[in-house]
Amino acid sequence: MTMETGVVRILLIDDDEDDFIITRDLLLEVESSRFKLDWVSSYDDAIRAVELGLHDLYLIDYRLGANNGLDLLRWAVANGCSIPMILLTGQGDEDIDVAAMESGAIDYLIKGQINSTILERSIRYALERNRVEQRLAQKIDELERVVEERETLARIGRIVSSSLNIDEVYGSLVEQVRKLIPADRVTINLINMESQTATQAWILGSDVPGRRLHETMPLLGTLTNEVVQRRAGLIIQSDDEEEMIRQYPGLRPAVESGLWSFLSVPMISNDQIIGVLHLRAVKANRYTGADLALAQSIADQIAGAITTCKGRRHTVPAGRRDGVPPELIFGC
Repeated sequence: MTMETGVVRILLIDDDEDDFIITRDLLLEVESSRFKLDWVSSYDDAIRAVELGLHDLYLIDYRLGANNGLDLLRWAVANGCSIPMILLTGQGDEDIDVAAMESGAIDYLIKGQINSTILERSIRYALERNRVEQRLAQKIDELERVVEERETLARIGRIVSSSLNIDEVYGSLVEQVRKLIPADRVTINLINMESQTATQAWILGSDVPGRRLHETMPLLGTLTNEVVQRRAGLIIQSDDEEEMIRQYPGLRPAVESGLWSFLSVPMISNDQIIGVLHLRAVKANRYTGADLALAQSIADQIAGAITTCKGRRHTVPAGRRDGVPPELIFGC
């Protein structure tokens, strides 16, 4: 239904023009609703119209030349059509009635028994049932998302406490993060407040010059510094390259590398910011407030793991530290 006009857009799929005229006249008799009726007369034209998805409901005749309405119903359902469909037939047939319901029709009407009241009621019930089903499907998707998030957060918790090797911990961790939040690049920056610098402790994804593994950069002018000052996460996303670079000069290498959406959250332990978790995406306006809250939950787990690692640092054999800057061992 178009929000501006309240008009229900209906497509009649029927090879008989007389049936189109009859259906049009029946809908014109309905005073309580406004309908816009379009018509296609062939199976192939119906396929093209359904693919466009410009209507709120389909009235489908059972007989469509070499094909029939059941074939169209099955094709539409198989191709993900969520628009309600009502099957029309010239005579009552219980087998067709059952087949129509099994094939995806919301209702089944016999043409010779239809009047304006019956047709309007069937359309109204079909639209309402479809709205209920869509809301239910959305709730199910949301529930599945919550379950997935909890399971992944639990895996992250096991990962961060499973190994003393930073590569094992952060490599597996970042892979799990990307399952929950879309990201073309994920970095974990560790903060040295004394020197006012940030070090790239782990990176996965797109390469950004000057922002590579174990490289250290000044905090000034960076998104990392903004998060440190705020002590809170933030989202920066725009398709205006110059404006983003003007506000955050440190983003220039990332923006020039094609990244347009930036989500960053602090890693806080014992009331101290020890690092920042960054997620970057090529697509503009990729991140939401829900993503920000989820990223913060993940960052809290990482911070807790780093604190735990610091307490066990003295137990690491010297040979395990070769080639890794001391401040990066265990993410410390």
